[in-house]
Amino acid sequence: MIRHQWIFAVLTFVLLGISTFALVQDYLSEPPETLSALNETSLLPTTSLDETAYEADDLEGEEGDLELPQMTDSALAVGVSSDVPSPDRMPTFDEIPWSARESAAAFRDARNRSCQMLPPDSPVLTPLSRGQDGRASAVGRVHGFTVGLMFDPLHRSELPTTTGGRILDYLDSHTLAVQAPVYRDQEGRFFFGPEAKAAFFERRKPTRTVEPESLISRAVREFRVVGLYQTDDVAAGRTLMLAFRYDADDSDTLISGAASKPRKEHELLFLHLLPQADREGRPQIVAFATSDGRASIHDLSQPSFRSSTPSITATIRFGDYTLGVLPAQPIVTGIRQAARQSLSTERFRSLMNGLTSGEPILLPQLFDAFHAGELTKSDGSSSSTI
Repeated sequence: MIRHQWIFAVLTFVLLGISTFALVQDYLSEPPETLSALNETSLLPTTSLDETAYEADDLEGEEGDLELPQMTDSALAVGVSSDVPSPDRMPTFDEIPWSARESAAAFRDARNRSCQMLPPDSPVLTPLSRGQDGRASAVGRVHGFTVGLMFDPLHRSELPTTTGGRILDYLDSHTLAVQAPVYRDQEGRFFFGPEAKAAFFERRKPTRTVEPESLISRAVREFRVVGLYQTDDVAAGRTLMLAFRYDADDSDTLISGAASKPRKEHELLFLHLLPQADREGRPQIVAFATSDGRASIHDLSQPSFRSSTPSITATIRFGDYTLGVLPAQPIVTGIRQAARQSLSTERFRSLMNGLTSGEPILLPQLFDAFHAGELTKSDGSSSSTI
């Protein structure tokens, strides 16, 4: 009996070793864009019109120049629901959740409005519909900002010997673009719908999406739509707020030398429609993001999809490696914003509440002024450490 148990134990160990070796071989043999991808599908209905991708030549903008979508006279918008959402059925907010408790509550309340990953081989940019005068209609999916990941150089020694190079290549060669459906009311004014989309693509081929790793898909679901800024004037629907939750390195434990345990942190992101369309009739979207636990707010730049410097770059390490080789549990050690200009949220709040000028300013008008450079003249990138 003991002999049989010993033989069974040896066979089990051998089979486990073979399975582990096969998994590692599969991981190393696949191209960086499809290592162990988890298929994510869009939950939003789309029109029956086929989505049209841009050719590569259409996306050869200079570094730092955002590619612009084409305008089409088609009455059907591509890549979004053709049903114009009713304002009274969309989530709204009238105060910004600045505190840790408020931002966590806003994120929790938006549990059913996670950002939705576009399916693989979807066009990153789609044509926008001009619509018809006097009729509410869908315009299309419009770009907001880009996000990239970079492995923290201070933790390079933790990377597995066999897969470390592949992990670094994967992070360095891919970008995430957060986008939002935009609609037009009967007066021709643009407004956001209540959703957000994410396009994951290779920077060297930024025309179509690729299938993301499961850890990327999970991170995208941590972007949640809080709602549209609620106001009674024509600015209604111009500002969409998202909350993002992530595991942040605890700097206190790093300094003390104790085992570093991540903490949950929340930041806020805003997609904002400028009041005027551009010369081609396209809606103009700008983006803002908080940092350092919502202590600062930044007017984000919108670099080219091929740029190695996205709007937001998160420096990360991994808390675990499955089977000793597959990265898991990403932990953010720092965040860098490619910012046109930045403000402390204390000053931003004082302007919004009228403590500086004596007259409160509605959030859409404040963002208009911020982006126009009327609140600050300081330019350049901003970085934050967790």
